[in-house]
Amino acid sequence: MSFIKRENWLAYVLVGPVLLFYAVIFVYPLLQMLLLSFQSYDFYTPPEFTGLDNYARLLGDRELLAKLGYTLFYWLIGPITIAASFVTALLLSKLNRGQAFFRSAFYGTSMAPMVALAVVFMYLFSPNHGIVNNVLTDLHLPAVEWLYEPLLAKTVVMSIFFFMNMGFYTILFLSGILGVDQSLYSAASLDGAGRWRQVWHITLPQIRPVMIFATILMTISIFQMYGQIVILTKGGPFGSTETVFMYAMNKAFTDHQMGYAATIVVVLSALLGLISYGILKIGEEKE
Repeated sequence: MSFIKRENWLAYVLVGPVLLFYAVIFVYPLLQMLLLSFQSYDFYTPPEFTGLDNYARLLGDRELLAKLGYTLFYWLIGPITIAASFVTALLLSKLNRGQAFFRSAFYGTSMAPMVALAVVFMYLFSPNHGIVNNVLTDLHLPAVEWLYEPLLAKTVVMSIFFFMNMGFYTILFLSGILGVDQSLYSAASLDGAGRWRQVWHITLPQIRPVMIFATILMTISIFQMYGQIVILTKGGPFGSTETVFMYAMNKAFTDHQMGYAATIVVVLSALLGLISYGILKIGEEKE
C-alpha cells in the first residue's frame, strides 16, 4: 500500500466516526422532520400522508404571523446587544491591568444556567412581591405589572436575553479586536487619525467576519428563545410573548399536531437560512 493511499485510509478512519455521529444526531432527525411535515400525526395514530396540506394551512395561519411579528420585535435587542458588547470589548482591550478578571467576569454571565437567570428575573419583576416593585413602593411610586402587560413582558424577556448573551459576545469581539495588527493603529496615529476614526476605519473593518458571525448567531438565538419565556410568562399575556419556535412547540406537545409543528420548523429553518445568507452577502459587498 502506497503512502498516499495509507494517508487517505487513515483520514477516512478518523473522519468517519464524526460523520456517522453527525448523520445520526443531525441529518437523520432533519430528514424525519421534513418527512413529518407532509404527514398528519398526533402520537396516538399512525402517521397519515397529507401532501402539502400542512404548508397550505401555514399560509393562512394568522396566529403564526402574529408570533412571527413578536419574534421580529425581539430581534430589536440583537443590535443593542451587539453594540453594547462591542463597546465593552473596546474598553476592555485598552486595559493594561485586570483584563483577565473582567474577561472572566463578563463570560461568567453567559455560563449561568438559563433557568436560574429566568427565576432570578421572575423574582425581580414579579408584580406582587418582586424586588423592583418593592423598591418602587418604598419610593412612593406605583407598582408596575411587569409580566402582565404585553410590551413590558417582552421588555423583561429581552432583558434576560441581553444579560445572558452580552458577556459571550463581549469576549468574542475582544478576541477579534486583540487580533488586529497594532501597526495599523500606529500608522493611523502618525496620519493624525483620532481614536474614534481608528475604530471606524480600522477596528470595525478588521473584525467584520467576527461581526457577521455574531449577527447570524444572534439572529438564530433570538428565533430559538423558549425556556426563559416559559418560566417567566408561559407565553402570556394573551400569547403576546410567544415566539414562532414556542408556537411550534405548543402545536406539537400541547395540541398534538406534530405534522403541522414540523412544517413550521422546516419553514423557520429555511427562513433562518435565507436570513443568514443575506447577512453574509451584505458583509461581502462591504468588504
